[in-house]
Amino acid sequence: MKLAYLLLIAPLVGFSCSHSGKPHVEPGRYVKTLREGTLDRNYVLLVPKSYDNRTNLPVVVLLHGWTGSADDILANSGFGGKAEKEGFILAVPNGTDGIGQLTGWNTGFLNLGDPKADDVKFTSDILDQVEKDLCVDENRVYVAGHSNGAMMAYDLAANLSSRIAAIAVVSGTIGLPDARVSEPQGPVSAIIFHGKADPTVPYDAAHEGLIKAVPAPESAKWWAQKDGCGPPNETTSDGGNVVVDDYKGGKNGAEVEFVTIVDGVHAWPGGERSSSGVHATDMIWDFFKAHPKS
Repeated sequence: MKLAYLLLIAPLVGFSCSHSGKPHVEPGRYVKTLREGTLDRNYVLLVPKSYDNRTNLPVVVLLHGWTGSADDILANSGFGGKAEKEGFILAVPNGTDGIGQLTGWNTGFLNLGDPKADDVKFTSDILDQVEKDLCVDENRVYVAGHSNGAMMAYDLAANLSSRIAAIAVVSGTIGLPDARVSEPQGPVSAIIFHGKADPTVPYDAAHEGLIKAVPAPESAKWWAQKDGCGPPNETTSDGGNVVVDDYKGGKNGAEVEFVTIVDGVHAWPGGERSSSGVHATDMIWDFFKAHPKS
């Protein structure tokens, strides 16, 4: 088979897995544990029914927001059902207890978890374990997060650029007035959602929120510039309620899609706490499928 044809079909199907040394894993739900520094950490692992111990599948890491949990983000986003339907492996970590014993993440510029937590290393260790135990397409590793988990998605993409193909950011930011995410080590595509009526992480300086953060439009523009993308192409739909700024032409085919939801709040679009007509999980998976690591 010619190389050109292999490259053509690579984004559509997983290559055969070299299963030497890998355990036989049945589809299902597992709770996995890892030792990260002095902390015992855990994550939920969902292996779809289509997993056959032979074919490499994509992996999505899904991150909950502050005060949340793996079970919360699974229930609210519908990502578990999406993973089963579309046939990808889903890893859903739990953060650590921080301020007021509320669970969060250490994003570098904002630590809402345990002061000893290294969540970049923790996520890297999760990927190591998943790749060791399962047949994984290492060119299709993705991260999605909400709120503090969305901030963590930015941080992971910056620090693990060589491993992560694309991220999805829901109600997040690249930083605070006096601290920002690290410079990305390489291009990582991103789809970014933010509601103008978000009362927690404000959309921009014209809107108030619980924290002062780098505005969502500025975050998207900054990431697009780091990816080497050109100026955005803007489209509007849903009677003007949804505005998409699409930055294309980045390095290695990177793209940044910024979705503004005019009546959107601090909730996963399309989730049980959202009245938005946008279904973020469907859009995220479509974006991920179109953006494997080049």
